[in-house]
Amino acid sequence: MSSHSQLNTILFLCFVPVLLLGFWLRTNNLQHFPPAISNDEAINAVDALHIARTGNFPMYEEDEGRAEPLFRIVEAIGILAFGRTVWALRMVSVLLSMPVIALVIWITRECLSDYPRYIRLLAGLFAGITLATLVGHVTLSRTLFRGVLQLLTMGLSIGFVLRGIRRDKWSDYILSGIFGGLTLYTYTAAWFFPPAFIILFLALAVFNFSQWRQWLPKIVILGLIALLISSPIIYLLLTYPRAVLGRAEALSPSGMNWARSIQAMIDQFLVAGDENPQYNVVLAPIIPQMMIWFFYLGLGTMLIRIRHVHSWFIASLLLLLTLPAVLSNEITHGLRISGEYLIVPIIMGSGFGVAFWLLDKVTKHKFIVSSVALVGAVALGGLTGQLTWERYTDFYTNPTKWRLWRVHELELNHNEWFFRVDRQDFGNWLSQQPTPILIPIEELNRQTTRTWLMNDYTFVTSSDASITIPDNTQLVMPWSLELGDIMRDSRQFALLDDGIITLLPPLTDTSHDALLNNIDNAEQIMREGQIEFLGYVSEFDTTLIDFAEHNPVEASFGNADILLTAWDSEETLNTETIEVLMTWESNRLIGHEYIASVQLQTQDYTRISSHDHYLLRWIYPTTIWEENLPVTTSHQLELPDDLEAGAYQVTVGLFYASYPLISAESDTQTTVENRVTVGWLKVPQPEPVIPNSAYVVENLTIDELFQLTHIEFADGGNGQLLGQLHWQSIAHRPDIDASIFVHIVDSDNQIIAQSDTRPLGGQYPTFIWDADETVRTDHIFNFSDFENLDDYTLRVGMYIFPGPQNLPASYQDQAYNDGLVTLGTLADFFSD
Repeated sequence: MSSHSQLNTILFLCFVPVLLLGFWLRTNNLQHFPPAISNDEAINAVDALHIARTGNFPMYEEDEGRAEPLFRIVEAIGILAFGRTVWALRMVSVLLSMPVIALVIWITRECLSDYPRYIRLLAGLFAGITLATLVGHVTLSRTLFRGVLQLLTMGLSIGFVLRGIRRDKWSDYILSGIFGGLTLYTYTAAWFFPPAFIILFLALAVFNFSQWRQWLPKIVILGLIALLISSPIIYLLLTYPRAVLGRAEALSPSGMNWARSIQAMIDQFLVAGDENPQYNVVLAPIIPQMMIWFFYLGLGTMLIRIRHVHSWFIASLLLLLTLPAVLSNEITHGLRISGEYLIVPIIMGSGFGVAFWLLDKVTKHKFIVSSVALVGAVALGGLTGQLTWERYTDFYTNPTKWRLWRVHELELNHNEWFFRVDRQDFGNWLSQQPTPILIPIEELNRQTTRTWLMNDYTFVTSSDASITIPDNTQLVMPWSLELGDIMRDSRQFALLDDGIITLLPPLTDTSHDALLNNIDNAEQIMREGQIEFLGYVSEFDTTLIDFAEHNPVEASFGNADILLTAWDSEETLNTETIEVLMTWESNRLIGHEYIASVQLQTQDYTRISSHDHYLLRWIYPTTIWEENLPVTTSHQLELPDDLEAGAYQVTVGLFYASYPLISAESDTQTTVENRVTVGWLKVPQPEPVIPNSAYVVENLTIDELFQLTHIEFADGGNGQLLGQLHWQSIAHRPDIDASIFVHIVDSDNQIIAQSDTRPLGGQYPTFIWDADETVRTDHIFNFSDFENLDDYTLRVGMYIFPGPQNLPASYQDQAYNDGLVTLGTLADFFSD
């Protein structure tokens, strides 16, 4: 074998230790670094669990930090292959990231396809070492973020198109189109990848125009295949753009300071990266300080090789892939710029290779130059690998050396705040308990808590009030960082027993109070860390458990896919926040994760307060609901301070992602614009003062629901007669909306003046009157014959619609079936 062949073989074999180094940096102590799991990671973990369990998932929806489907699908496959653990999910990320190192090597070699093989191997080797030891890519590879998949599909698309240009093979262009189309399903930032192909096309048109018959048809096929693969998402983008770009739009700044943004981006490359420890540890810039000159060298190489289409393509990607961060209000967001981890090593590797090619040309000693380059690259890889690992692990093992975050009146390090190691400890504690556990659903609906329980408590179901709580069940009341207290107000609990989480109906107030009686003296759950206290655990008498009965509702949504069967709330609004409970059922497997839009509205449908929230998004989303099982959800409505006395309706609708409300139908409830009125609440009026001069009415009742107790009339001046009637409700919240009529009748039984009104001008309707509540109604008449009050009689009653239909009445033991009650002369009720 010639020395030249031996050199190429040695260089090629060096790729193996590079890949092994990258694998070690990404798998060593993977169960401990990063510690626990961040909220953003847990979103993907819980979604993957649900997909793996049912195979049912939203194709492409934007919500609370999660949108694109491909990464979650791959992670779900990982759960089926490796198990339901955080380690297994992170191993999937590692396995997705490792091919990227190989892709960087390959693409770098393709970019220098006109150079000798040993130069291409050296350049690829250096590019691989660079990516294998980049702190940013190591961080990304060991976490659950969809950016890691973007690098894989994007790298395959780049590699195949560059090889296609070199080999002129249809298969390369076809594969590039396939992976290019798939890239749009990985991460929203990948939408800046396709424009680079426009630059590539223009470069080919300028520098390879003479060969256009060879490359143009293939580029067209590449584009058509990519368009076909991505057509579902493009259709969604055109029809409902917020479903695709909603998250990006939310992070777009209202004004753009380009100079400031560009400087911040340069700093992210060269000085300091994202400060969010979820995406970047030790504030590491994209390019390590000790390798900056290799990056500059690579930029110079692209400038020298400006007549090569590869240079234009890579340079355009370098610029385009910064835009997702530059155009946002979080310019240092390391995840949005993760595409640069693919491009920067290619640029640096190309510069390294060309530099040693020039050195070889000058010295004429290929073997010596190659040997020096090889030894230097290996030494650099070993050094940067060691430094990367030391910096990476030190960030987590010595978190107090770094910034403390002020959250909820506490100063917490990044382990405690971003990665919520307290939730890992709490989840592990729950899994180790030998007895069944009763715990608030609110805690289980945290994505972090659900993640740590997914291996031991995979399945979730719900139950009605017939469930029996085991006698040895323990009550666990978790402490909440956000509340600064235990979850005292939670009335919705779940039973953890035998590997199954069962969601229970809400407790009655009596059961809830009995359950929490003396809870502060129960056994404490403690841990070591800045957050020490996790909650209380205690034994309780299971006979105390009693479930509340709610107000029945009959409404359906989405062609009867989901039914609303009951609701409950405090009837009177006298606090700053009210809780509204809704009970649902599904008739089939649901394909969307639905959001319930619960509103408090006036009688004319003006919105007072609103709560739009996913239905049990993390513990039991609608995509995994079992058919015909009741599911109760809680909705908090914040109330304004100046809410006037009167009736307010609670309405509810369902929607998903950024779409409008789905269809709603009901035979018993009012439905307007796909919102169902489930019930009415009230702000009570002040108790009216009954003057001593008022006439006392005895034994006058309307439909056995209301009684008239006092009447008083007075001269209002200017030809007006003023009347005040005081009513008292016999029933609690009568199920009618009655109008009150008052007639002034002359001796010929003709109405000469009348007043028809709903109480308080309709603001205080009869259906919100409480039992024994007194309500005053005011009446104004055009009347001037005050000298002859004895000539006029007073007639009162109530009526309802449709009709109008008078309600039957009774006065002094006499029935008035027509509802027209004559009381006496006007003089009897007149007050001087």
